[in-house]
Parts: sequence; C-alpha cells; structure tokens
Amino acid sequence: RLGNYEKVVGNLHKNGIAIQGYFMFGFDNDTEESFQLTYDFIMKNQIEFPVFSLVTPFPGTPYFEEMKPRIRHFDWDKYDTYHYMFEPNKMSGEKLLENFVKLQKEVYRGSSIMKRMKGKPLNWVWFVNYAMNRFTRKLTKDYYY
Repeated sequence: RLGNYEKVVGNLHKNGIAIQGYFMFGFDNDTEESFQLTYDFIMKNQIEFPVFSLVTPFPGTPYFEEMKPRIRHFDWDKYDTYHYMFEPNKMSGEKLLENFVKLQKEVYRGSSIMKRMKGKPLNWVWFVNYAMNRFTRKLTKDYYY
C-alpha cells in the first residue's frame, strides 16, 4: 500500500507537480513509531508541503458522538487540530503532543528543507517552506507551551 503512494508521488514529481501531503495523528492505532515512519516517508519522497494535524472529533459528526466519552474537555478554542482532544490507545496524550511538535520541527528544519527540495528549481515552493520554518518555530514556542 505504501509502495503505491510512493509510485504516485514519483509520477507526479516526474511531471513537475509539487505535493501537499496531509498527515493526521492521534488515531487509536498510532504509536510513537508512526511519527518516525511519517518523517521517513516525507523525506524519502521529497514531499514539498507536508501539513500536520491531530485528530479532532468535531461536534455534529458521527465521530464526535463515538468519541464523546473519551474527549478530555470541551474548550472550543482548542478544537483547532493542534491540540489533542483524547488519548489514543497506544500512547499518552503528552507523548502524542511531544512527538507531533517534534515532527513539525524536524520536517521544517533548514537541513530537512534542503534535503526535501534537493534538485528542485528555486521558486515559490522554497519560500513557502522557509515561511513554514518560521511559522513552526513560533507555533511550537508560543502555542503549545
């Protein structure tokens, strides 16, 4: 299954199409290893725009009703896909958040951007990545802690 994604990404890149990949964490089957596997996939496949979020059961959805007994709080200001609403089965909420923040920092670190963007023309894609570098540093410094 993962091989199929790698093939599709490769074909898109061969045709000059940049990839915006969305990665969501906090499902019950996620483990701490999920973050490293995701980082490895992003780096190996040179995903230009990785975007990360935490599973957030929004009111009015069947998932919200299913997860309601496990939801930690109903502080609507934190229903933003950057705060964890419940603890997944295979790691604590603190570990989930710790690994989530670490992954964002790693992916948007200058050297990681250079590796992901290697061989690609210097264009707006580079500038977006460096803007994300600044955003991620500010987000993780001011937002979570």
